[in-house]
Amino acid sequence: MAFDFRPLRYFVAVAEELHFTRAAERLYIAQPALSEQIRRLEGELGVELLRRTTRKVELTAAGEQFLLRARRILEEADEALEEAARAARGETGRIRVSTGATAGLAQVPRVLREFREARPLVHVDLRQSDWEDLSGGLRDGKVDAAFVWLPFDHDGLSFEVVHEEPRVVALEAGHPLAAERVLRMEQLVDEPWPWVDTDPVAVAFWTCADYRGGAAARRGPTIRSMEGMLEAVRAGLCVATVPRSQAQVSALPGIAFRPVADLTPATLALGWRTADATPGVRALVDIAREVASDGEARDSSDPSD
Repeated sequence: MAFDFRPLRYFVAVAEELHFTRAAERLYIAQPALSEQIRRLEGELGVELLRRTTRKVELTAAGEQFLLRARRILEEADEALEEAARAARGETGRIRVSTGATAGLAQVPRVLREFREARPLVHVDLRQSDWEDLSGGLRDGKVDAAFVWLPFDHDGLSFEVVHEEPRVVALEAGHPLAAERVLRMEQLVDEPWPWVDTDPVAVAFWTCADYRGGAAARRGPTIRSMEGMLEAVRAGLCVATVPRSQAQVSALPGIAFRPVADLTPATLALGWRTADATPGVRALVDIAREVASDGEARDSSDPSD
């Protein structure tokens, strides 16, 4: 159905000016065309809205009542159009975001804070995801965007890298290697590693399969959460790699976190479904990109400058 509010706007202009020529000038249309539009509107309604004489134009009683309604309808129509436009620009509505295991990072709350400041009318619904779905809920549609640790099988998903940081190894505090300040992967590859029943690409990365020529790790206990993994480490059942920021918020008695000189870093990204990038998601991605660029600029700046 097509909505044409021009007849209402024409009538309101004439009713407010009480002069066809001035109303036509206000509307940027020819006066005869305006007169024809008003006659057509009256014909469709079956009532006289304006009383015309050679000297003046007056509202009839029906016209006075219709003017009140017409103004209200136009105001509501303008509001509806503006609301639709804001929604199309991602300025209103709702966005579901998964944050995952990012507690130690400053970037994620900064992205969310700047998004809230830029889009105050968008409700942000934060979700947590478990390790069985490393997409953070993107694959099954539970969220619109997710902060995720790469890599994993990401077919159908797109990413904006937000942050890179070193991985560290978590060891039981009494482990012989815990006495060393810095380790190398050759010292760790034969240790038991935690097993997660999830994406094999991610499992290979976090258990450092590349350092064994792609071979699977010596299998330790099956775990389903960061808390469970750390408890397994504390019990001496395995070693594990975690992002350095996670180690900073996971300090537990009985666990030692050590840097590993030749361990590749962890990558945090903001992900979304490639075929389903809503305006709100695109706005969030733009802000994440700005935050990441700002972080890179800070990292590359010379502190002596």
